[in-house]
Amino acid sequence: MSVKQLAKQRCLLLLDGLNEVPQEHLIAAKHEIQSLLSLGDNVRVVMTCRPGQFQNEFGLPAFELQPLTDEQIRRFLQRHLRDDDKVRRLLAVMKRQPKLLEWSRNPFMLAMLVRVFLKKGNIPENRGRLMQAFLSDIMRRENAQGAARTPLETKTTLLARLAFETRKLAMLSFTRIEACTWVKQKRDELGSTLDAPLFVDEVLNNNLLSETSGGLLTFDHELYQEYFCAVALLEMGDKGVTLIEELQR
Repeated sequence: MSVKQLAKQRCLLLLDGLNEVPQEHLIAAKHEIQSLLSLGDNVRVVMTCRPGQFQNEFGLPAFELQPLTDEQIRRFLQRHLRDDDKVRRLLAVMKRQPKLLEWSRNPFMLAMLVRVFLKKGNIPENRGRLMQAFLSDIMRRENAQGAARTPLETKTTLLARLAFETRKLAMLSFTRIEACTWVKQKRDELGSTLDAPLFVDEVLNNNLLSETSGGLLTFDHELYQEYFCAVALLEMGDKGVTLIEELQR
């Protein structure tokens, strides 16, 4: 549908993750958004992004989502655990660990906490271990359902290289060719015969990567990219420590 056709409709456009638009496409994206905003009252636009970005840039009211309250967390747990004893146990764990309670005020992290708790009966004490448990569970489930060919350890290592290279270049999205190139590099280092394009298709099918409307690839959630990048830094050992120190300076 063209912009002119849109102007004749009553519609609400929801634009999520504005901060994830690649830098080289950002100016064009902003122009397109301004075109949408100029269509009149029939077309409404809601944009979301991480805090502190694009506020007032488009002349729109800006709202910041508030953290979940203790009561909202409790209701969420009741709805998903459906067991008062489990709700009490998990709340007790979260209250003993203030960091866990802080994470749980984010709906995505709270959902992750619940999933790991249901699977393991306990909660890791730091966010890295929580992400590890969450993503390992996803990958094991895909293996069990026959939706994965790559061993868990190999998949983690290849995704770590992909996350590290893209994060190093400040890329939230990348082409399929770029993804295959980085996967091939790590595959060759491992001495594997893995088919890189098939691996990319596999992790897309596993919902670890996703494809944008423009045909680019991206990690399904930015936290996934951050976690796998951290895995890559750990695998580098002392070299990773040196790199972190350089970035801190």
